[in-house]
Amino acid sequence: MRKRNCVQEIMHEKRISYNRLSRLSGVSKGALHQIANMKELPRQNTKIAIAKGFRMKVGEVCYLDD
Repeated sequence: MRKRNCVQEIMHEKRISYNRLSRLSGVSKGALHQIANMKELPRQNTKIAIAKGFRMKVGEVCYLDD
C-alpha cells in the first residue's frame, strides 16, 4: 500500500497557487511543492493544515493507494 495525495489536482480544481495555499495552511511554499510532487511525505499535522487550507477533510486530500 502506497501513500498518495491529491494536492496538485485540488490546487488546479480550486485555482489555488502555492503562495495562496501556503498562506491559508501555514505550510511553507517549498514544503507544499515537495509534498505535491511526492518528494516528501507530510506529517499528520501538516496533512491537517493543508486540508484546512483547502477547507476539506484530510481523507479527501490524502489517501492510501493499493
